[in-house]
Amino acid sequence: MGILSKSGFTISCLDAATGRRIWQRPFVRTVESRTTPAVDGESLFVLSIEGLLYGIDSQTGKEKWRKDLVADYGALKPYYSFAGSPVMERDLVLLTANTVDMALDKRTGQLVWSSEQPPREAAFGDWNGTDYSAPVLHAQDGRETVLLYSWKGLSSVDAQSERTLWQYRWELGFNLQCADPVAIGDRILLASMWNPDFSRKSILLETTQEDPRVIWSSPDLVSDITTPVVIDGHIYGCNGALHQGVDPLLASLRCVELATGRLLWEELLPDPEIKVQQISLAAANGTLIVLDGWGTLYTAEASPERFKEIARCDVLQGASKPREFWTPPVLCNAKIYCRNFSGDLVCIDVSK
Repeated sequence: MGILSKSGFTISCLDAATGRRIWQRPFVRTVESRTTPAVDGESLFVLSIEGLLYGIDSQTGKEKWRKDLVADYGALKPYYSFAGSPVMERDLVLLTANTVDMALDKRTGQLVWSSEQPPREAAFGDWNGTDYSAPVLHAQDGRETVLLYSWKGLSSVDAQSERTLWQYRWELGFNLQCADPVAIGDRILLASMWNPDFSRKSILLETTQEDPRVIWSSPDLVSDITTPVVIDGHIYGCNGALHQGVDPLLASLRCVELATGRLLWEELLPDPEIKVQQISLAAANGTLIVLDGWGTLYTAEASPERFKEIARCDVLQGASKPREFWTPPVLCNAKIYCRNFSGDLVCIDVSK
């Protein structure tokens, strides 16, 4: 987990059962990190907002190598800084950077390949052509690929050769993406698309042909920064949130039919303190795990009929701590882990 401090931030390794600190490493050269570390056996990979990528020994916290994506490899720093989490694919660390992607050797941090910087004409307002979502691994036609957003569109890239297999180009040059694409077999859900009139929508693509085609386009789900989940032919996601004047000022949890994009139900979760609310979610065994921006954790049946709440709790138990929860809850071994923006980590036992 990452913890912010006045002099930088730290990465801590904790005992999952007790919360006891095993090791902690400070990062004094950087302000903070907005990404989730990637772990691959003996190594941990951490990306800061400035584009400093660290390879760390996961057992001891000692630094193996450090690379500056901007100074060393010519990456263009996103307008709101680096926020796309690193992803592991065999011996590669994959990153959303520049026009499509960047790949580093996990053992040395040496550059394996990179794409060119977005051109100046790709910039629009507070967007310079770079994105904030994470690469998504996707198996298609027996081949391991990676899905990546860029100013050009959504690309499917062979992770080992960097060859672009297909690309879905945007209707509008501006299409800032924070939520990850969701792969469901040969279909891909894009939950935060901009129309030429700057209205918003989600679309479902079919990728069985050389050129992906749109199955449906729907204004009934616009998931600003939260990646939706798909269960038994239904999409559950956060609608609205951050873009005031464009999206609903109060985010809601919605269920949309996967086959048609039709809205089935909407639930406004209570939020007494803030007007613009963020909702993040995960799912397991037919159960939704929903965390709102205020720190209320819900479990609910993944039902297309209505929002069927099972239980709820305040993860901070009334404590006076920052109530800004954007990180999705994580379920592991019958425990749910919730983290706020300041790095407070709470573990909730749901085994009973």
